[in-house]
Amino acid sequence: MIERIKALNQIEFFRHGKNYLVGNFMVQGLAFLSIPILTRILAPDDYGLIAVFVSIVSIFSILLGLNFHGSISRKYYEEDDSFGEFIYSTTRFVLIFALLGVGLSISFAQVISDFFQAPRIIFLLALGVSFLSIFPSMYLFYLQASMQSRKYAIISFVQSLTILLLSIVLILNLSEDHYLGKIIAQVAVAVIIFFYSLFQLRKLEKRKWNFQQIKYAINLGIPLIPHTLSYFILSSFDRIIINQLKDATQTGLYSLAYNVGSLLMIVIGALNNAWVPILFKNLNEKRYLEIQKKSDVYALIIILCAFWLALFSREMVMAMASPDYYAALHIIPVIVLSSVFIFLYQLCVNYTFYVKKNIWISINTLLCGGLNIGLNYLYIPKYGYKAAAWTTLVSYFLLFVLNYITAWHFMRKRLMNFSFKLALLAGTIGYFLLTVKASEMARSFWSNLFIRVGAGMFYVLAIYLLLNILPSSRDNCQQTNRD
Repeated sequence: MIERIKALNQIEFFRHGKNYLVGNFMVQGLAFLSIPILTRILAPDDYGLIAVFVSIVSIFSILLGLNFHGSISRKYYEEDDSFGEFIYSTTRFVLIFALLGVGLSISFAQVISDFFQAPRIIFLLALGVSFLSIFPSMYLFYLQASMQSRKYAIISFVQSLTILLLSIVLILNLSEDHYLGKIIAQVAVAVIIFFYSLFQLRKLEKRKWNFQQIKYAINLGIPLIPHTLSYFILSSFDRIIINQLKDATQTGLYSLAYNVGSLLMIVIGALNNAWVPILFKNLNEKRYLEIQKKSDVYALIIILCAFWLALFSREMVMAMASPDYYAALHIIPVIVLSSVFIFLYQLCVNYTFYVKKNIWISINTLLCGGLNIGLNYLYIPKYGYKAAAWTTLVSYFLLFVLNYITAWHFMRKRLMNFSFKLALLAGTIGYFLLTVKASEMARSFWSNLFIRVGAGMFYVLAIYLLLNILPSSRDNCQQTNRD
């Protein structure tokens, strides 16, 4: 078993996936650690203003950066010796555009601040951080494309740790407006990371202005802006609607359940960072069977993590929260399943991004975002926060289906087969439901836990056997998708 783990570490997908995973766990771990710390040194209204600040940054960083960072990983794999020109041209173009955008936004600062119900200073600082995040985003996408996963993870962790530590110091030393401590810390770190990233990107430049490179980035980046904004709405708008239609208590219950259920996204995000360069490389080399084999192993890992998270979500909530939150326990598996469909959707959308048909990604996300909003307004008044978990699941399932159809349209037989992945997911859902039913029949907490641990270990054994059987069975398949 140990030798097998060592062997896996030699495979590029697992080697880089491990680095991203460790980095994401450290960054997300700091995010979870910051919650009990900040809530003890900040009043609720201060904490709320910080949340508004984060929302403004999320929106304006997308708009000011034109989504150019997403085009970097695709351009890197063109392998046409124009990457240096691309970096030089796009960084200067987006810098000019962002400065104009900042100037225009400042002209309407009071109007925008009133819309967000936040002090003007919060909007201005958020606008500054949005601008300063453009080059760091581009540099991190370059590190991902060039498979510098260790450096990617270190930068992400150091940035998050510095913001947290500096926030605590500043908040404790401010006599009033304590929320500014967290915001100023983020601004200060953003300035440092901005100049560091700019310096690193300059090393990659080939000093030649080429408008064709800008056109390339525009064609890839701008069509994805509606997608990125819609995805932000898809993942966050339900909590806003719950707060509008119900109350803060139900919003809190759903938020905790969502945060626990979405822990799987740490694994998915980390492994997808490692997967995209490998997928593009194998597509360039027309190694379609290799993609199939690796993607099936990828699915085994994600679904295994989803099963364990759903099975032991009860214990996680008991460790993190008071009994007041236990009412939300039963919707966590639904949110976990939503995360699995996000994983399946990403497998499809990577193909569409590869063929540069990004407008279809935006169309699909807009449709699902609209559906999610409509379903939430329809069912939350009747069923409360519980409905939001199911509307999220329906929306992400549809997102997967639409993006699968899109990828199939453009890739045909070059698209990976999803039969094994969906069969594994269906079998896992059935096994999970049987395990839960059996554990509910137990007469004590310990017997309930014993049943779930036993079922979980048996599932791990089954996955281990599949990992051994799957490669050999794939090697015996006819490579009908090579041509």
